[in-house]
Amino acid sequence: MRIPRILFKTPKHKRFEITPRYYDPVREEIEQRTATIRAELEQERKQGHHVSHGSIRGSFTQSRERRQQEDIKANVLLGGLLASLVGFVFAFLEFGNYAFALLLLIVPLYIYIKSKS
Repeated sequence: MRIPRILFKTPKHKRFEITPRYYDPVREEIEQRTATIRAELEQERKQGHHVSHGSIRGSFTQSRERRQQEDIKANVLLGGLLASLVGFVFAFLEFGNYAFALLLLIVPLYIYIKSKS
């Protein structure tokens, strides 16, 4: 049997509420930069200076050419790696562990030469 609520008052659950505060220094720096740039642009517009933007078409062609050059370099590198892997497999089948020892000598030498240049 239940006790009537009039005589006894049950306490409510206590709730913990916190408002989180986030601080992002990078975002704050970006907002400050954009605010200063906007202020400078507004000041230039008020003085009558015309702000010209570069040609969009020209910028896309330059990036396309750069991307094609990077693709060519990547394809040459991939082809070289594939050729060296196939060569290593044939050398390992022909000479055995000597090819593996030679590979362990060549790889650090190649990394050292690449890091110097």
